[in-house]
Amino acid sequence: MKFCNACKVNIKGSTQTCPLCKQPTVDLTEIKSAKNDSSFDPFPIVPLRFKQYTLLTVLTVISVVVYGIMLFIYLKFPESGLLPRYIFFALLSLWLLVLALVRKRRNVAKSVLYQLNIISLLLLLLDKLSTWSGWSITYAIPLLACVALFAIMIAIGFIQKEFGDYVLYLGAVAIVGLIPLLFIIFGWVDVLWPSIISIVLSSIMLILLVIFRYRLIVHELKKRLHL
Repeated sequence: MKFCNACKVNIKGSTQTCPLCKQPTVDLTEIKSAKNDSSFDPFPIVPLRFKQYTLLTVLTVISVVVYGIMLFIYLKFPESGLLPRYIFFALLSLWLLVLALVRKRRNVAKSVLYQLNIISLLLLLLDKLSTWSGWSITYAIPLLACVALFAIMIAIGFIQKEFGDYVLYLGAVAIVGLIPLLFIIFGWVDVLWPSIISIVLSSIMLILLVIFRYRLIVHELKKRLHL
């Protein structure tokens, strides 16, 4: 008795090819022994699918457009402090973050949240150990929060998983993105636009999550807290 994997049918006899599709057949006894084997996994890990070329194309377009807009603003208003090198490093961070997430894409949102917190603390420490100029809280942390938000949104759009796997981490990243509000309130920063961008994007994200995904957020919280 033979079996055709393509047609999913049993074939009497010992023919080496399926009479329907002409594909090679396998011995039915081998399949049965594999199913009876204790090492046989009835729930194999299905590899995640993502639109790699579309992702890279969209990321390239976003990078070019954002850099062009920011460069225009800098040339038009040079006193804004929007230096091209800050824009370049922000976009470079986005690329590195997204490419790293594509390679480790089973816990994308959690990875983004952890990286955001760790890198922010490292930047603060680096600014503190060097001559403190406040660049970490003026530019680095607010822009890094924006990059993290975009990275998760890109992951949601191009790595096919349930939105529930991301929603709490997306909300947590958005909350971290509101921290620059404290920098403004306490007067720790002189250049306000990075903090304002982070606050606006994070606020919009939180509002959208509460309006459109409130039940999902409650469900995920109950599931993780075992309520």
